[in-house]
Amino acid sequence: MRWYQAAAEQGHAEAQNSVGSGLQAAKKFAEARPRYEKAAAQNHAPATNNPAYLHDLGLGVAQDRQKAFALYTRAADLGWAEAMWNLANMYGAGQLGQPPDPQMACVWTLRAAKHARPQERQLLTYTGRATAMLERRFTSEQMKTCRDQALAWAPSP
Repeated sequence: MRWYQAAAEQGHAEAQNSVGSGLQAAKKFAEARPRYEKAAAQNHAPATNNPAYLHDLGLGVAQDRQKAFALYTRAADLGWAEAMWNLANMYGAGQLGQPPDPQMACVWTLRAAKHARPQERQLLTYTGRATAMLERRFTSEQMKTCRDQALAWAPSP
């Protein structure tokens, strides 16, 4: 952690995120958030997703699902598949002050599956199970619309 802290003080985004993750693991959520925010300001995708999670669950901050949604969206736009999955869950659970939106949950699930890295096995398992469930519940036309929407989008370069 000492090396991460030294690199974080030099402005290295990955190190800032790692220090934040260490603090979060120690349940020092309020201390983790500014570390994440410094890295997120450098367009570090995981560090953008991490404070979204804190706001989503109200860890070290007041729970604010709208702020979480905005941060998850930004992290998704940076290509972070976990953020896409988090958006799918927010839509599916109706956590945006509106009823659940299964169509948008489907779209974000497929985007997460498409952009997940091979080493993100747990995420790939979750998205695979969710996709199978959606295929059982949706009509073929609904799945086609979902796939078309998912494929028509790409993270920002």
